Amino acid sequence: TLMAYMLVSFIQAFLSLKTSIPYAHLYLQILKVLAVLDALTYFLLGNYTLATRLLNILSPLTVISVLFICFYAVYKKNPSAYFLILAFFGVMLGTSAYGFMQLGWLPYSLFIVHAPRLGIGFQGLIFSLALADRYTRLRKRLLDQEREANETLEGKVKARTAELELLHQELLAQHEELQQTQEEIMAQRDAIEVKNRELASQNSHIQNSIRAAKTIQKAIVPYQQKRDELLRDYFVIYRPRDVVSGDFYWLNKVGDSVFLAVIDCTGHGVPGAFMTMITNNLLDKVVRVWDIYSPAEILNRLHGEIEVVLRQKETENNYGMDMCIMVSTPQTNDTFKITFAGAKQNAYYIPKDKHTIQVLEGKRKSIGGYQRADIIFENTEIILEKGSQIYLTTDGYMDQNDIKRKRMGEKGFINFLTQIHTESMPTQKENLIKHLYNYMQDTVQRDDILVMGVKL
Repeated sequence: TLMAYMLVSFIQAFLSLKTSIPYAHLYLQILKVLAVLDALTYFLLGNYTLATRLLNILSPLTVISVLFICFYAVYKKNPSAYFLILAFFGVMLGTSAYGFMQLGWLPYSLFIVHAPRLGIGFQGLIFSLALADRYTRLRKRLLDQEREANETLEGKVKARTAELELLHQELLAQHEELQQTQEEIMAQRDAIEVKNRELASQNSHIQNSIRAAKTIQKAIVPYQQKRDELLRDYFVIYRPRDVVSGDFYWLNKVGDSVFLAVIDCTGHGVPGAFMTMITNNLLDKVVRVWDIYSPAEILNRLHGEIEVVLRQKETENNYGMDMCIMVSTPQTNDTFKITFAGAKQNAYYIPKDKHTIQVLEGKRKSIGGYQRADIIFENTEIILEKGSQIYLTTDGYMDQNDIKRKRMGEKGFINFLTQIHTESMPTQKENLIKHLYNYMQDTVQRDDILVMGVKL
């Protein structure tokens, strides 16, 4: 029984029946179960007769089944089956010879007596050869698999090498492109350096020219002796956004009357500065040559002169200015007649011993360019006592924004004047400058700034 069980197990493993012939493997599993039952019948039940009968049935059945499966495996071209058939044939031949001798069919001899043992030895030899063959074939299969794996790996290595070579060529090409780009950048850098030197030289000439223009522009601003003589108690806040400014003021005296104008020309910087030169000459011409003393008429004549001087009908440019002008004429020792006219600019005043800012409103019309013909500049006359204060300003101070881009506005300007008007003129100037710098903290100046205050 044990030999039958071991034989069946050996056949299953040697022929790999579980994968090659599954139903044969199952059949042999049943025979193994029967072998186990036979052993249990003998050892547990002690029924020798039944166990012997089962063994007599199981033994030939196992041999026949194994032979049949071996032949079927040969049919399936399993090379290991040939060795098994040969091994079993040797055992059967030795056993059959011994049986025939017992039956008297063959003569008695020592060889025939030991024929079964010789058959079993032959079987062992064949099994050894079978195992050697199995080992050889397994080794060959492993070597073939290793060779295939090596070939596959070699192919992958070649493919990867080709990819790396291609990548290397691409990198070389990119390196050449980068070198060319670097050379171009260096050439551009050199060109930029040359241009920067040229620009620096040009900028130096421009700055020198602008500084010269500033010197010239300062020449048209009334000098301090003239201001002190005609205005006496006053302040001027003059802050160009750039080196030169489009804002300026004009001061003159004709007879007993003092003329004061604050002008905001179109633009700032150099363009605005050119306009200040033109406007200053035209004001001198209108007042001192043509003897026009009415502020409203001065604005009307300036409007016509700007149109002619700048040839605005031909060039269609719209340059001009916003301005206000006042004429102060003494009436008595303690009173003054103030005649005012404005072109998109107002004036502000505080009568003596009063605390409320009053507004002298200009017309919503600029000087120069295309303006509404139905709007006519007009004079406004008021009588003020000595000690009253008048403020003239361009829109730069009121248009300055804070960090939230909120402009100060006319209302904010008037409210602050109301707070400081009791101070002296120099103190008012200082307070106005501080207020402006605090308001525009962390921002930039957006326009030219000009504010004038006069105490009559």
